[in-house]
Amino acid sequence: MKNIRIRAWFIIFFVLSITVLLLSEAGKVGFSGSVADLIITETDAETSSSDKTNSEHLVVMVQIVSPEKNTSPDKKADFINPSRLLDLKEICLSLEKTELFSSVTSIAGISLPRSSPAETIAMEYKQRHGLTHALLKAEKIYRFAPRELPKELIFQKGKRPVFPVFKNQSMKSAMEFIDHFSVWENLPGTTHEARLFMNDISNPVYLKNFISGDMRACAILLSLKSTSHALENLPAIRKTIDKISENYKDLYTIVLAGNLLLQDEMKETISTDTIIFLKLGFILILICYGWAYRTPRGVILPLITLIISEIWVLGIMGLTGHDLNIVLYIVPVFVLAVGSSATIHMISKFYAFHDAGMSLESASINSARELLLPIGSASLTTAFGFGALTISNVQGLNTFVILCIAGLAIITFLSIIFIPALNIVLPPPRRKGNHDFISTRHWSAFSDWVFSRSALISLLFMITGSIAALGIYLIDTDNDLTKLLKKDSKVLKTADMVSRKLAGTTILTINMESNPGWCIKRESLDNLSKLQKELEKSPNIDKSTSLGDLLRLTHSLATPDNQENRPANQYEINSHLHLFRAMETSKTYSEFGLAIKDLMQEFVSSDFSTARIQIRSNLTSLKLMNSELARINNLVSKIMGSHIKVTISGGIIDVNRAVERILLGQTKGVILSLFTIFILMLIYFFSLKISILSIIPNVFPILFFYGSLGLFNIGLDLSSGLVACVAIGISVDDTIHFMTEMRRQLKGTYNSREAIFQSHQKVGGPMILTSLILAIFFGILILSKFPVMSNLGWLMAGTMLLAMISNILLLPALLARVRLFGVWDMLKKYNFNPADSPLFAGMSKLGTRTFLSMGRVASFANGETIFTGNEKPNAIHIIIEGHARIILCSKHNNENFTDKLTAGQAFGEITAMNPQNSIFQKDYSNKSSLTTPETHQQIARYPAIIAESEMKTIVIDGDFFEIAGTFSPKICNRFLMNLLGSRDKFLLLSRCGSETEGLT
Repeated sequence: MKNIRIRAWFIIFFVLSITVLLLSEAGKVGFSGSVADLIITETDAETSSSDKTNSEHLVVMVQIVSPEKNTSPDKKADFINPSRLLDLKEICLSLEKTELFSSVTSIAGISLPRSSPAETIAMEYKQRHGLTHALLKAEKIYRFAPRELPKELIFQKGKRPVFPVFKNQSMKSAMEFIDHFSVWENLPGTTHEARLFMNDISNPVYLKNFISGDMRACAILLSLKSTSHALENLPAIRKTIDKISENYKDLYTIVLAGNLLLQDEMKETISTDTIIFLKLGFILILICYGWAYRTPRGVILPLITLIISEIWVLGIMGLTGHDLNIVLYIVPVFVLAVGSSATIHMISKFYAFHDAGMSLESASINSARELLLPIGSASLTTAFGFGALTISNVQGLNTFVILCIAGLAIITFLSIIFIPALNIVLPPPRRKGNHDFISTRHWSAFSDWVFSRSALISLLFMITGSIAALGIYLIDTDNDLTKLLKKDSKVLKTADMVSRKLAGTTILTINMESNPGWCIKRESLDNLSKLQKELEKSPNIDKSTSLGDLLRLTHSLATPDNQENRPANQYEINSHLHLFRAMETSKTYSEFGLAIKDLMQEFVSSDFSTARIQIRSNLTSLKLMNSELARINNLVSKIMGSHIKVTISGGIIDVNRAVERILLGQTKGVILSLFTIFILMLIYFFSLKISILSIIPNVFPILFFYGSLGLFNIGLDLSSGLVACVAIGISVDDTIHFMTEMRRQLKGTYNSREAIFQSHQKVGGPMILTSLILAIFFGILILSKFPVMSNLGWLMAGTMLLAMISNILLLPALLARVRLFGVWDMLKKYNFNPADSPLFAGMSKLGTRTFLSMGRVASFANGETIFTGNEKPNAIHIIIEGHARIILCSKHNNENFTDKLTAGQAFGEITAMNPQNSIFQKDYSNKSSLTTPETHQQIARYPAIIAESEMKTIVIDGDFFEIAGTFSPKICNRFLMNLLGSRDKFLLLSRCGSETEGLT
């Protein structure tokens, strides 16, 4: 005993040491609303890191306050005003000073070279159209070049195009026009200039992207430098915006919008929810444990175990650098739920053994020994279910699965090792007695009622399950991050306001890829324009921008009277591109040229093999998104041609795709969990019936959960999908605990009714207590600030209670209607060892068990005739208990031969194995060795078999061999070979006296 206590103290010291080490790491775990780990998958990580269109963006909308609130009467109520444009410029400069953004883009940032100011209107006209003349000059260079000179661009994969070289003319001469005629470099200084300026930017590139149609609101597009640390920089960004807003509060309404703000609000909600869940969870667990056990040990030990398990899991998260985000914040909830289940069973089992008279050490060790299998199996089953989620290949989800499995391992270790160690070193309970909160008398009455009403119970569950199954067809599979926030959320209201005034804050990019150079061909640009018109017919798309809009802008500069059309001829398109390329290498205009290059790269690849259409919308719903993406793909194929390879990118798309993978993995996880239960029960009982019946009680909670999602219009999304995995993973625990106890009880009683009663008495109480605690615990979700999680609160509580009812009521009702112990169990009861019989020689224990599990046991009373002499036996019987008399009778019922058969011997007709074609079929009337010719006609063909005591036999008939031959052909063949080799011992009339020797 001393050694046992030393080991217990060592275990406690080890656990506490690890806890102290991980405590500091657990403190590093923060909260995050980021969905970056959902966006990036292992296969897409490299693509995402190099994809410029996936950078994080924010939108600042500067809207002029209503005229009645405007305290500055000298400023007009729109941006056609030099002072307002100057205000916008100052706001942009304030944002640039933070050095948090890679770019700050607005209409106030237009920067083109400018010469000395002009004073006359005529000169002003020339100044504004300096670029116009430059573009026209570039067009003339291409148009009037000698025919022998090539005018087409040369394209190569992955390289920028090669432009033609003209002998007498160059693009330098075109750029000279910019020196002599200014373009807007500085903001307009007069109202007249402002009107001309606004006329210039009233084009598809700027309109609704950077300025509203009524000119009363402008957008500032912010591109963050670090996408991975975007949320960390958000407080500084907000502080800057608040300061700017305060400075201009009498003139403008300045708001910040973007998906980053949605993530930040989720972060705050996650933080609040997690703290509330854990605090209330521990309080409720204290109350429930105190009510159930009414002892300090029954409260303190589980509580310590749960606290340590949370520290270990959070410590692992701290070591690996993970915060609690929209996915991972479920992990502590899951660990607390699973931990409460395991600790309840362990404490209950300890009290049961100690109340039965065991010592403190024995009760602790035996409780761990008995619960190792059910707790380990339950954890393994749940782990398999979670493991199926990894097929989604989403890094964030894989992290969730790994942490949940780690939590399962920690809970299993602490429950099986740590709690028994604490029980050993702590003083023994002060009193022994019944610690069950449901009395034996009540369990006895309940078990009798279940046994007698099993058919009615099964029918009621079938009806309920059918109704729930109808709800599954009504499930709306969707994911919308905005549903995670309340409808009156400031973030959602701001996003809606920006969308109505300008364009949506959700940015999508259509990438169309083909051969280099295809997208600047005149026909392709025509189709691109048609495609954009069709796209913008959708109510879900606010704005689309492409290379065609950029070329339309350059064409409007070249032909001021034609604002709507792009260049009509291919040489015009080529000349404009050539001019901008030449400006990149010019010392004077390189800044402008590089700016145009960066702008074009947003819409086209360097080799012009990929064209991009940027879409602005407020799409967040998975269902609407999928519908819109299907429409976009169809339009691209129809208008641009089926040879174009289309991909659509964007942060919200990646999140929704990740959710789809999660939901697929969740479905497979449920199937895998049920399959794992089936395999475990098959190993435990070697019975296909019992294995299938064990699955049924777990189907009803699943039907209830998914059916309710459809019937109550909750929908299946990211949150409900992950919580469903947790709920279903926990619900299988009760099945495993009940079936494990049933197996243990059947070994002792071989009586189904008694085994069900004993199982109810032993594990029914802990199952009910566990389910009540879990129902109350998950009911806390009703308090969540996430509307979706709040709806799931009552649904989760109902699922836990239904899982408990299914395992306490339905599972025993189903088991009451089938044989719970097989041939192998009967052999143990009657102390018959198949290894002692020659029939099973050379067969392994597993092979023998598998073979016999497909047979059946027959019972015969003392004196009962098993076979009469006038009938052909239809089976072979192997005696496992009792003995029988074999009698060969004449037609006049005179006994001719008799012998005694005992346990291990067989009798019957071997043709039962194959009555159609048997080489062993006997015709005793032709056996001269049996009788003399005079007595030949008086001998019956078949003998009689009469039981001389209470007798049990294993029945082997044609059906048996048909099943055995299908599932275990090798084992069946071994048995037949043994039977053939020993047929003189097992066929009818063997050992029937000296007169029959040699008969066989």
